[in-house]
Amino acid sequence: MDIMQLELDGSVYDTPTDEPVVYHVFEFFKAELLTDDDAALEALTHIDIVTQQLGPEECGTLLVPFLTEAQAGMSMSLLAVIVEVWYTLSKISNTESYIVGIFRGLEFFLSQEDPVIRIKGIDFVVKIVDDLKCSDASYDVIDVVVLPMLKRMAEKAISACVLIPRIYSDASEIAQGELRECYKQLWESNLMIVRLEVARNLEKLLAIMHIEHSVSMFWLVLKNMSVDIQEDIRAHCVGACLAFAKRCSLEQNLSFSYPVIVAAACDSSWRVRAAVAREYHKIYEAFGKEQLCEQLFEAHLNVLSDSNDVVQETAMASFLKCCHALSANTVERYITFFESQIPLSSVKIRQDICDILANFAANMPKDRMKNLIYPIMLSLMGDQSVTVRLWYVFYAVTLTACSVLNNIELVCDRKDFEADMAAKVAETVEMVLKGTRWHHRLRLAEKTTALFHHFGFNIFEKHFGRMLFKLLTDSVWKVRNTVVFSIEHICADRKATWMSDTILTELLKMYIEPRNSKYIDRDRLPLSYSLKIVIIQALVAVSKTLDLDVVLAQVVPILITATKDSVANVRFVAVKAICNIFQIYKDEDPEAFLRLRCTLLKLKQDPDIDVRYYTQMALITYEAYFDT
Repeated sequence: MDIMQLELDGSVYDTPTDEPVVYHVFEFFKAELLTDDDAALEALTHIDIVTQQLGPEECGTLLVPFLTEAQAGMSMSLLAVIVEVWYTLSKISNTESYIVGIFRGLEFFLSQEDPVIRIKGIDFVVKIVDDLKCSDASYDVIDVVVLPMLKRMAEKAISACVLIPRIYSDASEIAQGELRECYKQLWESNLMIVRLEVARNLEKLLAIMHIEHSVSMFWLVLKNMSVDIQEDIRAHCVGACLAFAKRCSLEQNLSFSYPVIVAAACDSSWRVRAAVAREYHKIYEAFGKEQLCEQLFEAHLNVLSDSNDVVQETAMASFLKCCHALSANTVERYITFFESQIPLSSVKIRQDICDILANFAANMPKDRMKNLIYPIMLSLMGDQSVTVRLWYVFYAVTLTACSVLNNIELVCDRKDFEADMAAKVAETVEMVLKGTRWHHRLRLAEKTTALFHHFGFNIFEKHFGRMLFKLLTDSVWKVRNTVVFSIEHICADRKATWMSDTILTELLKMYIEPRNSKYIDRDRLPLSYSLKIVIIQALVAVSKTLDLDVVLAQVVPILITATKDSVANVRFVAVKAICNIFQIYKDEDPEAFLRLRCTLLKLKQDPDIDVRYYTQMALITYEAYFDT
């Protein structure tokens, strides 16, 4: 029998007054809960029916004690459900005795080894505390219920470390004092796992404590954490120290916080040094750029030049988040440092240095940038790593296209490019095109549009035109597809009409006379279907900016020829291209497209199902735009 089938009408309660009350639903619930997991899960799902029959008083005297005892023998899958049942039961009554029973039941979950169950129990304890704080309960739940529970939680100390910061703000002043004392006692535990949990959660507690109590906690806990023998505890000390520093005055930080951070930056453990490196942008927020330069500059250089790759790379990544906001004098000191590090650094670090220098340049006057950064960046163009060269050419050079200064001549103007960089850039591009790393070629393809807008038509055609068409015929689809989008964006520039004509001329030659194209290698003749497809797609991209007469005279014949190709993929791409032409020129005279319509009608009998399908879609598009 299912619990839902038991009646809850008055007949259940219509028993003689001298007879004991029999709670049919509750007895059935007990039996089901102790049968097997499936039956227990079904019973827990319908706990609301049991509570309706029992009422608040009997829930407290019958149901709560029974669940407290029964849950000890339940499987982990049921524990994940029953912890939610306790939260449901907490809403039935807010009387003190009832809530004490609820917390006794939840206390079981705070000692579980499974962290998922344990955290779930803590979450529901906090939810119940929040609910009771907003209710009309006549007692303080933290004073009356939670604190006594914490004092009983010797074997549940890990949960106490997590719970105290979460309820601290809601506690009364007296209760806060007891919570602080409890937290200090937890730190004195002989169990390393408990002390590690204290260290992990101290940051949250310090962020909400009154400054006087934070100072006390610093001396009693945080200071001892910073010299603990366990490296993980010392690592967590960094975050806690920053939370403390945000609450302190300059004088207090000089005495308390700075020595801890400096010591951590020079710690014997790379994990502790990595904690400083990872939190550097937060250190900047906590102390400010002036104090950072005065007190922590050398400590930061230690992690930026650390012998451990993880520490050094983490420090670079964190510094990138705030390097744009440093003072001019501090920037100069960092530039000197990074210049000395380039010969000693890995490829990844040299990339990061390039990023940082570009960020510095974006916030500098041009003459200052020319003196401080440009010589370093120019030397990077001769780097032995193609990756570093690419990072410079296609990040640093084009950074200003999207910087707040919006000054395209900030890092490298046209004159500088022709005088100093053109040869090195050409060498780098050629190395990438001949290389085997397709993601390098993809990087080139992604930056094509930015290079065009940065340098203009003349320099782009002279130094990057060959790159554009070689990438368009690349062996990797993603590279080819990216170039098609770049061509569309370049041609969309109203100032780039010459570029559209240039690209169109070369595309036509590549399709009609591939032997005469300098961008089609002889070993790739005749054209593969993949090259035919990308050329057709590029023709559509260019067509969006061409006059209709040009498209009808030069592009449409190519599309009609493509619809007769022996490869079905080429035919269906050509049909999709025709459909796009209809959309681009939907406001033109429909007679101009009658030839294309006739071509589509012939394709309705194509042997390939995809070609027939897209042909039908193209004809529907034609009728929609050119309804005669």
